[in-house]
Amino acid sequence: MAETTGRPGPAERLVPVRPSWARAFPGVPWQARAARRFVAQLLDGSPFRDDAVVVVSELFTNALRHTDSGKPGGLIIVQVTRWLLGVRVAVTDQGAAAEPVIRDRGPGCQPAENGNGLYMVSQLAALDWHDDARGRTICAVLGRRPPEQPGRPWLVPVPEPRHPEPRRPEQACAGPARVR
Repeated sequence: MAETTGRPGPAERLVPVRPSWARAFPGVPWQARAARRFVAQLLDGSPFRDDAVVVVSELFTNALRHTDSGKPGGLIIVQVTRWLLGVRVAVTDQGAAAEPVIRDRGPGCQPAENGNGLYMVSQLAALDWHDDARGRTICAVLGRRPPEQPGRPWLVPVPEPRHPEPRRPEQACAGPARVR
């Protein structure tokens, strides 16, 4: 008969986690720099650092310009989660009536000065977003998605990205591609 010591075994002591950090920033333009610095410091040494800084810069700026977070008293929350082969950057704003739009001008079209940020981010990372009572969260996953581990409810899977609807060549310059 095996003796029990009341202490957990080696497998019970190891809990796989994904380190995650979040910070709330005032919804003012000069806080974009602080958000970039926050992400850069957390991802120091990561091969995804530079792309994550570009992603947070664009998502933070969009939150300021297009949502209630840019109004007086507004807030923007930036969350960074990392694992061995990837990083997730999530930006939560205070919502807006309009849905985000990824504008793909298509090959051979003249790029516009504005409106290309989400398209650029979608080229760097898998994008997804959702709305709830608190606002809208846009998630960008760089690298590989974390492996699913059935039976381990403390590991929260990253949602699958939403992709722009396929467009016919004659529509390439016609207007925005909506992500559904």
